[in-house]
Amino acid sequence: MGKKKKKKTNKVQGTSISNPAVKQAMANLKESSSPANQNALTISLAKGKFLAPCATKIDENGNTNATFFLLNTEDGKALFPIFTDQMEANNFAYKQEDGSDPTFIIRTIKDYAELFDDPNNPVSGLVLNPGKDSLIIAKEMVQQFKDGRIPLLNEAPREVGPTRYVEPAVYPTRMANSVYDYCATQPEISRVWLKEKFSGGDNAISFFVEADGKDRKLLAGISQAALAAQPELNVEVDFITDKIMKEVIEDAVALYDRVLEL
Repeated sequence: MGKKKKKKTNKVQGTSISNPAVKQAMANLKESSSPANQNALTISLAKGKFLAPCATKIDENGNTNATFFLLNTEDGKALFPIFTDQMEANNFAYKQEDGSDPTFIIRTIKDYAELFDDPNNPVSGLVLNPGKDSLIIAKEMVQQFKDGRIPLLNEAPREVGPTRYVEPAVYPTRMANSVYDYCATQPEISRVWLKEKFSGGDNAISFFVEADGKDRKLLAGISQAALAAQPELNVEVDFITDKIMKEVIEDAVALYDRVLEL
């Protein structure tokens, strides 16, 4: 009777890793995009270690050089893929130029910061568990992690006193552009509106999202894109409702409109 062949797995340099805190935070965020859940994900990403697929070559001096793999999006952007664990990495097919499996090396998110120092680098950021979670981590957040900063949302109690929504007195242009770019990569999003919210002496930039479904990963993606651009501002993101459309949006022009992208 012949011996069973062992299943081939991709090579990982160093100790194999897992990220239960990151995976739990992503699961919680799908249930509720509360500031607490969004902050928990941000903190876990800053602390986590991830698997990075790369091609390795040994130079004439015997040194091993690694070239990180890239993923290209439909809108022409490039992202570095990373994975929470080997199981997630094995679910996504990668091949080197010679047809062999890639090597996976362990990296933190801030380790990528030096790759973005070149202003001509076309890479926009990282994508965690592509094909499944596809969580986009903007290069601005990578730099913040490197600088020891973790952008967190204000977790102060909401709805204290009367609430009103207005057009921002100082328009958050960088934030709006970042959110627009993210929305353009998400075909499920049809329209997004931006308002400034005042409630009980506090204020926040509010995004209202109209989409084909209620996938809360979209809300998390918009929040992350917004804070990557202007982390000093408070941000709230939620799906549009008939009440909000009637009482807040009315005839306001959308920040992003899918129809105009077609």
